Amino acid sequence: MADTETQSNTPTDNASGGRLLRWAAATRSREGARWIIRGAFGMAALVLVLDVVESGALSPGGGQMPGNGDAVGNPTAAPTPGDQVRPYSPRLWPRRIRDDAAGMDLPSGPPMEPVRGRMTVERTVPVAGMVTALAAGAILPGTAGEVERFLNAHPDIEALVLNSPGGALQEGMTLADVIHERELTTIVTGDGLCASTCPVVLAAGRQRLVSADAWVGVHQIFLADEGVEDTGGLFGTDLAVYDVQRLNGAVIRLFERSGVDPGVWVHALETPPLSMYYLTDEELTGFGLATELL
Repeated sequence: MADTETQSNTPTDNASGGRLLRWAAATRSREGARWIIRGAFGMAALVLVLDVVESGALSPGGGQMPGNGDAVGNPTAAPTPGDQVRPYSPRLWPRRIRDDAAGMDLPSGPPMEPVRGRMTVERTVPVAGMVTALAAGAILPGTAGEVERFLNAHPDIEALVLNSPGGALQEGMTLADVIHERELTTIVTGDGLCASTCPVVLAAGRQRLVSADAWVGVHQIFLADEGVEDTGGLFGTDLAVYDVQRLNGAVIRLFERSGVDPGVWVHALETPPLSMYYLTDEELTGFGLATELL
């Protein structure tokens, strides 16, 4: 039937129909299928690039994570089993939905606020009776060295309060080594955020104290261009799958070194980069990421 209909077409129809038939035949071949798959990936990549450029995520940010901008609070329900994944943006920091008065007298100190820009470190009020410094902001290339210089200048510091949306994983692991070598206690206080790379730093503490009102979250590694120093890039492609697996292995070894159950990283592997899996209090203590809840 199809052959009969083709023969009854006008010459113009025959020409266009012939091209269509040749294209259809090509797609049946392995080479044709490859070109279609390449085209689909190319279109997807183009759409991603356009989305990223349009969002301004690749524009210079003065030492900020992409999209950090003016960080603001984003009221949301506390994580409960089965309801732990939230949209992730360094600009929107989660805030528990509660009566304002309920958060004014937290046992672990004053509630943390969203922070814009790269991590800074300074002395703060004692927490749990220890001489304490606050490390707040994005973990970017050079952060570990800056924190180490501060600690060298203040050798009496016993604990580090973390309030960070994450950042560069390799830099976070270097910072974790600094904390591990000095046997510091790591702390996340009321409404403090420790997400993405930050839990790797938290895990390095000799003791790990986490407020029941804190946010500790993990997600998949996403790649930033290693050559970018201060601003970072979003979804760079310079690292191969091998390197991603190597980094995941290094994180697991770091957890094992500190007595943290590496099973916590399964939640990271299962959670896309633009989402965050926030741990419940039971998971924080069960995996050993928190040695004590405040």
